[in-house]
Amino acid sequence: MEVIEELTRIQMDLVRWVPTDYVRDYMDEINWNLPLVGIVGARGVGKTVLVLQRVKLLGRSPDETLYVSADNPLVLRAGLYSIGSLFFRYGGKEIIIDEVHKYPNWATEVKALHDFNPDRKIVVLGSSRLAVLTQKGDLSRRMMIYEMAPLSFREYLNLRYSVQLRKFSISEILENHQKIADEILKVFPGVLKAFKEFLTFGNFPYFSVFKCKSEYMEILRSVLDKVFYEDIPSVKFMKPPTIASLKKLLAFVAGSPIPQISVASLTKDIGISRDTFYDVLDILEGSCVIRLVRKKERIKGGKIFLFTCDMYSAIAGERNVNVGTLREAFFVSQLYGKHIGVPEDEECDFVVDGIRYEIGGKSKRKGTTVILKDDIDIGFKNSIPLYLIGFVR
Repeated sequence: MEVIEELTRIQMDLVRWVPTDYVRDYMDEINWNLPLVGIVGARGVGKTVLVLQRVKLLGRSPDETLYVSADNPLVLRAGLYSIGSLFFRYGGKEIIIDEVHKYPNWATEVKALHDFNPDRKIVVLGSSRLAVLTQKGDLSRRMMIYEMAPLSFREYLNLRYSVQLRKFSISEILENHQKIADEILKVFPGVLKAFKEFLTFGNFPYFSVFKCKSEYMEILRSVLDKVFYEDIPSVKFMKPPTIASLKKLLAFVAGSPIPQISVASLTKDIGISRDTFYDVLDILEGSCVIRLVRKKERIKGGKIFLFTCDMYSAIAGERNVNVGTLREAFFVSQLYGKHIGVPEDEECDFVVDGIRYEIGGKSKRKGTTVILKDDIDIGFKNSIPLYLIGFVR
């Protein structure tokens, strides 16, 4: 009981200070009525803030909903199962377990907690998607996993500039892009300037705390180091030279003018074997550090991007980032969760749901493909402003 009392005090402090002036739409995408919910996503994406906002907005008391961080020494000492069982025994209805991937054998205890309390709710959060998906085991039939994305360009505008801009589907953008652009420009005329900002800053919501770009970049680099030295080793033992290879690949991707994956070239430049290279790609993709766009479900001939646009500047420096790669990285990051492919004929940059997209500057010209152009605020016919893709979510 002493542990629960201390956890209650911690929760009340956190809920008191969590801001609720801006709540991401993602709140409504989760079915909170399910008995077992998992939320994964990159470090700093806003999972903890989201669940604490929900507690605050619903007016939940710690007697009803208890928030615990699995890496708290009190939790590690007392045990998740013991804390959860006692909380439920005294009438608790829901327990939220943050940083679940840092708790040894968490899936076993969460499963037992759920099995013996099927009428109660359990929400688990994990910064390491790889760790959560690797360990969930027998929970796979019981737990609904949601993946929280970094900010879209639309969300960035709403949060940073306190505007209210709505989402548009891809089909709406393709059919009515001029009307949509006009609607956006009426509310926010400086959209192109803000778009340039977003490509190098603000893909994670903590930018609102670290408004100085240099501070934000330092935090972003620190977050990546935690992924390399904490999250990845918690899933798979890796020797220091392998960690160095991971970081070397990241630096290579950040500074490369061509996002195309050439296995032979990359393995030679990084100094690793082909088998190790594929392992490294799986680990980095599962850790929300890179994004892979495959060609016919194959890695060979596909494209590799950093997880967010601003990671390029954080790793390589703003002057060393290729603008063409950055534009493509933006496109891929904004269509989070959609199946994006590299076409077999390579006559355009991407294919999404059978529609072919070419991405470039305002002078881009190419056939009848949908052309997404940077540096234009309103398009014409099949030429569409690139920034509009940032309004899909």
